[in-house]
Amino acid sequence: MRSETKRSLPLLGILLAAFLTLASSARAESVTLNYLGWYDETIAKVLDEFEAKYGIKVNFKNFESNEEAFNILRSDPTAWDLVAGDGYWPKRYYEQGLTQEFDPTQLTSWSQLFPAFHKFALETWKGKTAGDVVAFPGTWGDYQVTVLNGKVPHKLNSWADLWGPAYKGRVLISGQGNEMLALTAISMGVPLKSVYDLSVDQLKPVTDRLIALKPNIRKIYANVDEIGALMKQQDAWIALTWSAAMANQLGTQGISADAYVPGGKTVGWVNCVMVSASTQHKKEALEFLNFLYSKGMRLVRWQALQVGDHVAESNREFVDYLKSHGDQPTVDKLDMEHPDAVFDMELFKAPKDLDAYVNAWNQWTAAP
Repeated sequence: MRSETKRSLPLLGILLAAFLTLASSARAESVTLNYLGWYDETIAKVLDEFEAKYGIKVNFKNFESNEEAFNILRSDPTAWDLVAGDGYWPKRYYEQGLTQEFDPTQLTSWSQLFPAFHKFALETWKGKTAGDVVAFPGTWGDYQVTVLNGKVPHKLNSWADLWGPAYKGRVLISGQGNEMLALTAISMGVPLKSVYDLSVDQLKPVTDRLIALKPNIRKIYANVDEIGALMKQQDAWIALTWSAAMANQLGTQGISADAYVPGGKTVGWVNCVMVSASTQHKKEALEFLNFLYSKGMRLVRWQALQVGDHVAESNREFVDYLKSHGDQPTVDKLDMEHPDAVFDMELFKAPKDLDAYVNAWNQWTAAP
């Protein structure tokens, strides 16, 4: 009798282990993450591969501006597990209690980044605990003008040239209000280090100046497809774009275009993903974040994207892969091997009076 009991214990342990494994698997498969992100035509492939690997489904909703995403998350914080953003917005999300800090060294993708982005995230997006961050850096770049050669015969020497009467109804701009205000401030000679620190009184002439650009604005574009279509039809001649990628895409279509920074002064951006403070699935959310920014998934996205959507990546191992597989020209064109360059620009930061910038953009939007 005793010997039978001894023989049954290992079997009981095996059955218990099998049960716990199945229960754990069932729990993982029952998890669904909700991700609020930038428009991304390749995201479905990434989500499918993540679900196949981890058994975790991700529902994706895109937004068109940081302001829109912030309002969506703030209105229903428990509905979201992850949210994308850039610039000062990670700091604002965290200060409002909408996102949480995490230890990036627990993610294998962190070790794949250029060291410059480690420093950037730990300084700019730091949490309350030393070594923790509130956002994981992804793509990056700077604002440039993409111009149709021939239609814009002379190189723009300053952002102020956009106000020229020759460009009436020919300019496309981004819907990112703070960036447009900052570039307008640069056009007026405001020092680069001050473009996000203007007071209400200092912002008024900047807002008025941006309103004065309205006759020249053809449209606020939604994505690269819209830019490409309008410029291909020569309906728009100039677009304020987030990198040189759009000019590259137009070139593949036989359209002569160039991209550059007028006057050499501009603002830069670093994209990121954050974890919601209200998520019930932090472990799974971090698994997705790690997967999204891994070398393998950056390659999946890169191969599926149009040329006009290619922007500089923070993943050093991915950039090395591009170089070793014959894509050095694109690496050079987007200056991907020199991420320190982005920190020579004025990166988006929380303005001293954030509401003043939001109100200024709202005034511009409401103006006829």
